[in-house]
Amino acid sequence: MREPIVSFLAFAGLAALGITVAVRPRSPHQPPAAPAPSATASSPASSAPAAGPSAPPPAAISAVPSASAASSAPPAASSAGAPAEAPALDRPLQVAVLGWELAVPLVVANQGLDPSPRSEFSKAGVGVKLGVSDRLSAIENALARGGADRDGADIALLSLPSFVAAYERLRALNPEIFFVVGWSRGRDALMADKEWLTADLKGPVALAGDDATPSLFLGLWSLGLAGFAPPQLKLLPSSKASEAQASAQDRSSPFEGPHRMALLSTADASRLIPYVAVAQRSLLERHGPSLVSWARGWLTGQKLVEADPAAAARSVGSTQGAPGPLPLLKGMGEIQPSSLADGVRAAGLSGRNAITLEGLFQQSWQVWKQAGVVTSPAPDAAPIAPGVLAALVRSEGMPPAPGGPTRLGSDKGKPLLVVRHKDEPDERALEAQIGLLAGAFERSAVRVARRDERKLKKLLESAQGTYDIAPGRLLPATKAPEKGSVLIEVFPAP
Repeated sequence: MREPIVSFLAFAGLAALGITVAVRPRSPHQPPAAPAPSATASSPASSAPAAGPSAPPPAAISAVPSASAASSAPPAASSAGAPAEAPALDRPLQVAVLGWELAVPLVVANQGLDPSPRSEFSKAGVGVKLGVSDRLSAIENALARGGADRDGADIALLSLPSFVAAYERLRALNPEIFFVVGWSRGRDALMADKEWLTADLKGPVALAGDDATPSLFLGLWSLGLAGFAPPQLKLLPSSKASEAQASAQDRSSPFEGPHRMALLSTADASRLIPYVAVAQRSLLERHGPSLVSWARGWLTGQKLVEADPAAAARSVGSTQGAPGPLPLLKGMGEIQPSSLADGVRAAGLSGRNAITLEGLFQQSWQVWKQAGVVTSPAPDAAPIAPGVLAALVRSEGMPPAPGGPTRLGSDKGKPLLVVRHKDEPDERALEAQIGLLAGAFERSAVRVARRDERKLKKLLESAQGTYDIAPGRLLPATKAPEKGSVLIEVFPAP
């Protein structure tokens, strides 16, 4: 074709057929242009789900892998060396929720249980299908089936203690926490016949409660801090509460039992029990943008509920299988919604917060192992994937740091909880315990007594600086403890 006579004959033949050819010369040393992406290429235009104006680019999440996968799974790359885009999810995300109160923002944002083209999730670029159950075993089975199964789930919403209790059975799925949706606020309580958390009483103590529930976790955790080691604790089912000295109660259900004294609840320990969203690591790695869109839809649904809780309760109450509006309103009032800023801080992405998902996971594992709920050692690293939160921050900006509660408690009156250290404790462990108590009881004053005043002053200054605790919340006691080396008292919130 480079010979002039061949080109002349070719063009003459085409002209005889009435065909005109336009030719643009090209330098012989110029590299050819890259081919246009095909319809099957993983590009934002072809593979990402349809999204609103504020949706992040599809590859946003892939830049922040989960903590457990970051060191072992290199990012996929194309032949040119650029990171590969995540493929779009070609079906609705299926979500299993433990309890209707927790599902309210989802149902409102989704306009029901089934996908809707007008829902907030569809506007964010993802379809959502919901299933609600009051049994942890049903949530576990749904996750095991997976989202491609009509009875399965991609995402589960449940309390962190319940997730930890189920983790051994789900470990092979590599489930990871990727979002915080709320906090228990007065829903879980420890009821008793005596002041077991403050008086220096001797055990054993029988505690009644249902397995793997956040209320049982609260009871075991607080009694353990008060000095009742596992050999001194006897667990009974909630049906035998009349035979126990204390009972762990979910106050969203009708109260039954002989114990009328509320020793402690999550109205006081308001940052102890988070509700979290969990998904398989493989889903987070392959379809991260879809989970970012889901989280954005959840936040929108939460705002709609906060704007008109009564309308939300009536709407969800009319859904098949849901309780009526009044029980829903009561349950909604016992769950504190989590903002994006709360989630960022809990994931350890901002500030020096004493309450983190990592720390609460380890606390839950320790409590459940002592109670025999789990039997294996805790994972080296808690299964937490902060990538969805990081992607939301990149697309919407870093949320402002919480200003802190406007009303803080004082050390006047009777304490809620007293922690006694008979022997001289390890300084790091003691500082961490003080930070945990100040973080979990976010509005309470924490008073510390110690025989060595110099060590006490140094301890409080270090704990306040390490965990960014508001001034005036950590207080030194005026008297040394009568028994033991250290005494920590937590007082009621205002």
